[in-house]
Amino acid sequence: MRAVVFEAPRLLPDTGRVLWRSGTPPSKAGRELEKSAEEAISMLSETMTPGVGTLSGKRLPARIEVHFAQHLGKTVDTTVLLASLGRGVDEHLGLLLSRRETLKAHMFNSAASESVELLAAWAQMLEASRHLGMDPTKRLAPGYNGVPLEAQPLIVGLFPGMGVTCTESHYLVPSKTLTGVWGWVLQKGF
Repeated sequence: MRAVVFEAPRLLPDTGRVLWRSGTPPSKAGRELEKSAEEAISMLSETMTPGVGTLSGKRLPARIEVHFAQHLGKTVDTTVLLASLGRGVDEHLGLLLSRRETLKAHMFNSAASESVELLAAWAQMLEASRHLGMDPTKRLAPGYNGVPLEAQPLIVGLFPGMGVTCTESHYLVPSKTLTGVWGWVLQKGF
Protein backbone atom coordinates (compact mmCIF):
# COMPACT_ATOMS: atom_id res chain seq x y z
CA MET A 1 0.00 0.00 0.00
CA ARG A 2 1.20 3.50 -0.66
CA ALA A 3 -0.14 6.74 0.76
CA VAL A 4 -0.83 9.59 -1.63
CA VAL A 5 -1.63 13.13 -0.47
CA PHE A 6 -3.43 15.50 -2.82
CA GLU A 7 -3.98 19.21 -2.76
CA ALA A 8 -7.68 18.95 -3.35
CA PRO A 9 -10.10 21.32 -5.09
CA ARG A 10 -12.20 23.80 -3.13
CA LEU A 11 -15.50 21.97 -3.33
CA LEU A 12 -18.33 24.17 -2.13
CA PRO A 13 -21.88 23.03 -1.42
CA ASP A 14 -24.86 24.82 -2.88
CA THR A 15 -27.15 26.94 -0.72
CA GLY A 16 -29.79 24.23 -0.52
CA ARG A 17 -27.37 21.67 0.94
CA VAL A 18 -26.17 24.18 3.54
CA LEU A 19 -29.75 24.98 4.53
CA TRP A 20 -30.62 21.28 4.85
CA ARG A 21 -27.52 20.65 6.95
CA SER A 22 -28.46 23.58 9.18
CA GLY A 23 -31.87 22.01 9.79
CA THR A 24 -33.89 24.26 7.49
CA PRO A 25 -35.74 22.94 4.42
CA PRO A 26 -34.74 25.30 1.59
CA SER A 27 -38.39 25.87 0.63
CA LYS A 28 -39.06 27.30 4.11
CA ALA A 29 -35.82 29.19 4.67
CA GLY A 30 -36.71 32.71 3.65
CA ARG A 31 -34.33 35.27 2.20
CA GLU A 32 -32.47 36.04 5.46
CA LEU A 33 -31.40 32.41 5.97
CA GLU A 34 -30.60 31.99 2.27
CA LYS A 35 -28.37 35.06 2.43
CA SER A 36 -26.66 33.73 5.56
CA ALA A 37 -25.98 30.41 3.82
CA GLU A 38 -24.58 32.23 0.76
CA GLU A 39 -22.27 34.30 2.98
CA ALA A 40 -21.12 31.14 4.76
CA ILE A 41 -20.23 29.49 1.46
CA SER A 42 -18.32 32.58 0.34
CA MET A 43 -16.35 32.76 3.59
CA LEU A 44 -15.65 29.03 3.46
CA SER A 45 -14.09 29.43 0.01
CA GLU A 46 -11.66 31.96 1.50
CA THR A 47 -10.71 30.05 4.64
CA MET A 48 -10.44 26.42 3.56
CA THR A 49 -7.22 24.70 2.51
CA PRO A 50 -8.51 21.28 1.47
CA GLY A 51 -6.32 18.22 1.46
CA VAL A 52 -6.95 14.54 0.84
CA GLY A 53 -4.84 11.51 1.62
CA THR A 54 -5.59 8.03 0.33
CA LEU A 55 -3.91 4.69 0.81
CA SER A 56 -4.96 1.83 -1.47
CA GLY A 57 -3.91 -1.78 -1.68
CA LYS A 58 -4.97 -5.39 -1.45
CA ARG A 59 -4.92 -5.35 2.34
CA LEU A 60 -5.08 -2.76 5.04
CA PRO A 61 -2.13 -2.27 7.40
CA ALA A 62 -2.49 -4.99 10.08
CA ARG A 63 -3.10 -2.59 12.99
CA ILE A 64 -6.03 -1.05 11.06
CA GLU A 65 -7.32 -4.21 9.42
CA VAL A 66 -8.26 -5.68 12.79
CA HIS A 67 -10.90 -2.93 13.15
CA PHE A 68 -12.34 -3.05 9.61
CA ALA A 69 -11.88 -6.56 8.16
CA GLN A 70 -15.18 -7.99 9.43
CA HIS A 71 -17.08 -5.09 7.83
CA LEU A 72 -15.44 -5.22 4.40
CA GLY A 73 -16.31 -8.78 3.44
CA LYS A 74 -14.68 -10.19 0.33
CA THR A 75 -13.17 -7.11 -1.22
CA VAL A 76 -10.54 -7.16 -3.96
CA ASP A 77 -8.86 -3.95 -2.80
CA THR A 78 -9.22 -1.38 -0.01
CA THR A 79 -8.82 2.38 0.36
CA VAL A 80 -8.12 4.40 3.50
CA LEU A 81 -9.14 8.08 3.41
CA LEU A 82 -8.26 11.22 5.33
CA ALA A 83 -9.96 14.42 4.10
CA SER A 84 -9.60 17.82 5.76
CA LEU A 85 -10.57 21.43 5.12
CA GLY A 86 -7.59 22.71 7.13
CA ARG A 87 -7.13 24.85 10.22
CA GLY A 88 -8.42 28.10 8.70
CA VAL A 89 -11.98 26.81 8.98
CA ASP A 90 -11.61 26.21 12.74
CA GLU A 91 -10.05 29.64 13.19
CA HIS A 92 -12.88 31.40 11.39
CA LEU A 93 -15.53 29.43 13.26
CA GLY A 94 -13.83 30.35 16.54
CA LEU A 95 -13.83 34.01 15.53
CA LEU A 96 -17.55 33.96 14.76
CA LEU A 97 -18.32 32.26 18.06
CA SER A 98 -16.15 34.72 20.01
CA ARG A 99 -18.18 37.53 18.47
CA ARG A 100 -21.39 35.70 19.40
CA GLU A 101 -22.46 35.66 15.76
CA THR A 102 -24.33 32.42 16.27
CA LEU A 103 -26.36 32.33 13.05
CA LYS A 104 -23.25 33.00 10.95
CA ALA A 105 -21.33 30.39 12.94
CA HIS A 106 -24.11 27.83 12.52
CA MET A 107 -24.35 28.37 8.76
CA PHE A 108 -20.56 28.39 8.37
CA ASN A 109 -20.31 25.13 10.32
CA SER A 110 -23.06 23.62 8.16
CA ALA A 111 -21.32 24.72 4.95
CA ALA A 112 -18.00 23.28 6.14
CA SER A 113 -19.61 19.95 7.10
CA GLU A 114 -21.14 19.66 3.64
CA SER A 115 -17.86 20.65 2.00
CA VAL A 116 -15.78 17.96 3.74
CA GLU A 117 -18.36 15.36 2.67
CA LEU A 118 -18.03 16.60 -0.93
CA LEU A 119 -14.26 16.25 -0.55
CA ALA A 120 -14.63 12.63 0.55
CA ALA A 121 -16.92 11.93 -2.41
CA TRP A 122 -14.37 13.54 -4.75
CA ALA A 123 -11.64 11.30 -3.32
CA GLN A 124 -13.80 8.23 -3.82
CA MET A 125 -14.41 9.22 -7.46
CA LEU A 126 -10.68 9.72 -7.93
CA GLU A 127 -10.01 6.27 -6.51
CA ALA A 128 -12.76 4.80 -8.71
CA SER A 129 -10.79 5.92 -11.76
CA ARG A 130 -7.97 3.71 -10.48
CA HIS A 131 -10.29 0.78 -9.79
CA LEU A 132 -11.94 0.25 -13.16
CA GLY A 133 -14.48 -2.56 -13.21
CA MET A 134 -15.01 -2.25 -9.45
CA ASP A 135 -17.61 -0.68 -7.19
CA PRO A 136 -16.87 0.77 -3.75
CA THR A 137 -18.42 -0.68 -0.64
CA LYS A 138 -20.00 1.59 1.93
CA ARG A 139 -17.50 3.98 3.52
CA LEU A 140 -16.78 2.92 7.09
CA ALA A 141 -15.55 5.34 9.72
CA PRO A 142 -14.37 5.02 13.31
CA GLY A 143 -17.30 5.48 15.68
CA TYR A 144 -19.89 4.11 13.25
CA ASN A 145 -21.18 0.64 12.34
CA GLY A 146 -19.25 -1.04 15.13
CA VAL A 147 -15.85 0.33 14.12
CA PRO A 148 -14.17 1.51 17.35
CA LEU A 149 -12.93 5.06 17.74
CA GLU A 150 -9.51 3.62 18.58
CA ALA A 151 -9.00 3.22 14.82
CA GLN A 152 -9.05 7.01 14.37
CA PRO A 153 -5.44 7.79 15.43
CA LEU A 154 -4.21 4.80 13.43
CA ILE A 155 -5.67 6.26 10.24
CA VAL A 156 -4.37 9.76 11.04
CA GLY A 157 -0.91 8.25 11.61
CA LEU A 158 -0.82 7.02 8.01
CA PHE A 159 -0.80 10.61 6.74
CA PRO A 160 1.71 12.52 8.90
CA GLY A 161 2.23 15.36 6.43
CA MET A 162 -1.39 16.49 6.36
CA GLY A 163 -1.33 18.47 9.61
CA VAL A 164 -4.17 16.49 11.19
CA THR A 165 -3.99 15.30 14.78
CA CYS A 166 -6.20 13.14 16.94
CA THR A 167 -6.83 13.99 20.59
CA GLU A 168 -6.86 11.41 23.39
CA SER A 169 -10.66 11.33 23.10
CA HIS A 170 -10.31 10.64 19.33
CA TYR A 171 -11.49 14.09 18.25
CA LEU A 172 -9.94 15.16 14.94
CA VAL A 173 -8.14 18.51 14.64
CA PRO A 174 -8.88 20.41 12.40
CA SER A 175 -12.52 19.67 13.18
CA LYS A 176 -13.67 19.56 9.56
CA THR A 177 -11.72 16.38 8.90
CA LEU A 178 -13.04 12.92 8.28
CA THR A 179 -11.57 9.48 7.95
CA GLY A 180 -12.89 6.39 6.31
CA VAL A 181 -12.17 3.01 4.83
CA TRP A 182 -13.95 1.27 2.00
CA GLY A 183 -13.37 -1.81 -0.08
CA TRP A 184 -13.63 -2.45 -3.79
CA VAL A 185 -15.64 -5.32 -5.24
CA LEU A 186 -15.80 -6.52 -8.83
CA GLN A 187 -18.78 -5.20 -10.76
CA LYS A 188 -21.25 -7.88 -11.79
CA GLY A 189 -20.31 -9.19 -15.22
CA PHE A 190 -16.54 -8.77 -14.76
